[in-house]
Amino acid sequence: MFLGAPLAAAACGSSPRRNFVPDGEIVGQSVAVGHRIREFSSHLPQPEKYEEKSIVIVGAGVAGLSAARYLKRQNIHDFIIVELEREPGGTARSGSSKLAGYPWGAHYLPLPFKENADLIDLLEEMNLTEGRDNSGEIIVREEFLCREPEERVFYKGRWYE
Repeated sequence: MFLGAPLAAAACGSSPRRNFVPDGEIVGQSVAVGHRIREFSSHLPQPEKYEEKSIVIVGAGVAGLSAARYLKRQNIHDFIIVELEREPGGTARSGSSKLAGYPWGAHYLPLPFKENADLIDLLEEMNLTEGRDNSGEIIVREEFLCREPEERVFYKGRWYE
């Protein structure tokens, strides 16, 4: 506890080294768009912009996009996805800075067993696999694997300790 107090005090001081927080933004639902929808203000779409669909998927996060993928695979196309954000993906989105790309949240997936055909199909569709081993288990491309407890960086096609 005592070691943390001097560090915190130094961080809050007027030292020129204080600016250690990188530029960024707070992300999340658009409050302004949400308020316009809630208040049914003059920002409603014009009648010529209305669409009639049998299915409405609310949200373009992982669940909404998965629902749309499922419907398309069932040859059902009479649906629409509505999303408050400017871009789809929800918390599974990523971003990039001048230094590197980064995930918004940590989303890890255990390697699926060969019996999990739907998940393996998705991973293959996303080009995350290299094939299967002799026993039929999926082989995931090395740059998408996260091994513990090693700390490594995948850069220009190879791993660095």
